[in-house]
Amino acid sequence: MQANSSLVTTFNTFQGKSSILSLPCTGQCAVAKVCYLRSGSVPIAFQNCPQGFGSVQ
Repeated sequence: MQANSSLVTTFNTFQGKSSILSLPCTGQCAVAKVCYLRSGSVPIAFQNCPQGFGSVQ
């Protein structure tokens, strides 16, 4: 996912169930999304990942 950001976009689309309310996940959002996925837990994500990109509509 780090090497191919289109995978993050696809994951974000499916996670948001293709809702029109879900914003596209590019740039810093993609970096944060990969960090959240790799962290494995909320406390670790809060310590190490950019904030504000954790949820989708």
